[in-house]
Amino acid sequence: MAVTVSPQTSIKNTGPIRRSVADEVMFISPGEIPFLTYISGKKLDISPGKFKVVPTLDNLPKSGGIRSATFEWYDQDTIPVVLTSTGNLTDSATSITITPAANAQHLTKGTILLIDSEQILVTTTGVVGGTAAISRGWAGTTAAAHTSASNDVKIIGKASVEAETVGIDPFLPPTAYLNYWTEVYHSYQKSMFDTAINRYGDNGTWRDTAVTAALRRALILFERQAVYGLKVAPAATTPGQFGGLNQFTSTQTDLSAGALTRANINTVMRTAYDAGGVENCPDTILTNSYGKVTLSNLYGNGYVTVYRQEDVTTAGYVVDEIMTDFGQLKIVMSPWVTPGDKELWFFRKDAISVGPLKNNGVDLSFKDYDLVQTATSEAGYLYGAYTMCMQRPTSRAKLYNFVSP
Repeated sequence: MAVTVSPQTSIKNTGPIRRSVADEVMFISPGEIPFLTYISGKKLDISPGKFKVVPTLDNLPKSGGIRSATFEWYDQDTIPVVLTSTGNLTDSATSITITPAANAQHLTKGTILLIDSEQILVTTTGVVGGTAAISRGWAGTTAAAHTSASNDVKIIGKASVEAETVGIDPFLPPTAYLNYWTEVYHSYQKSMFDTAINRYGDNGTWRDTAVTAALRRALILFERQAVYGLKVAPAATTPGQFGGLNQFTSTQTDLSAGALTRANINTVMRTAYDAGGVENCPDTILTNSYGKVTLSNLYGNGYVTVYRQEDVTTAGYVVDEIMTDFGQLKIVMSPWVTPGDKELWFFRKDAISVGPLKNNGVDLSFKDYDLVQTATSEAGYLYGAYTMCMQRPTSRAKLYNFVSP
């Protein structure tokens, strides 16, 4: 099957559909795809008081829209509280310039700024090139000279503006939310010769076995892309690809082969808290076996900050949790986080989801299709088109290149 740009076109170009196999993801071991299971798994009540988490691949938020060939996921309750000015302000300056210029769009008439101890009122109805008109010495403070620095402009409120229509404060969706999709395609086949001589153990169910094997291969690659994938825009001859944690985690700290410390963990959590409070803090660390052992060495030396709940499992593993000043961190270990690499991925579970494209009533979740039979074999393939939703960018971080203490 040739991969085309439009998933609508792609689904029409596939062979006859045999059945949907999206639900069969639930029969894949959660330990094989622990990250995907953790962010999108479903809890089943298998007996009184006993629950099991099974993988699913469909928990995209109900909100969020499609614009052209791009998915855009918004966090409209995220309000900027600090900005950065360009150049120093004199005590008589009547305008302020913000960098990057697009961030100045958060300033509307009546916005109250705090720079050092001076309050400043934005008096412009719009900004040009990142520059807004201002009134100095607001609320009884004194106009003074200010030296430009990172995050030196603080937004502290909004003044009432009587007898004038100000309009709605603009919301600027960060470009980090833009993502594409991946068309997942895995084929399988069995020759007529194999069918003829395989008289034992086949029972005519080879397709079910082949579909399960193909689905498992697809999900393992899916798991890897959910972490390391980089988004690619689709074009006439180029298939698209969604980005994973590596694409949408802007804070990645190289510890330069230094020992991992609790201060490193606290810095990640504190930075996230300062950007949006407790609800913005990561609640999970995804890592491999090296990272898991390192965290055990760091927190397990007689301290009570690591505890184990034997009756709680996530993604097929018993969950370990680290207690920090800014909330608990669950540890999820995956064999598909590159073995041997020394990395910890911090994220908030409810800010990441995955699911199939659903556009104009067409559900592009995994389905099993027939390939044209030949004289020597019969074959089929699985096809699905999926994307990921990454929200609250400041809730994600990565620490890497560390050694165990």
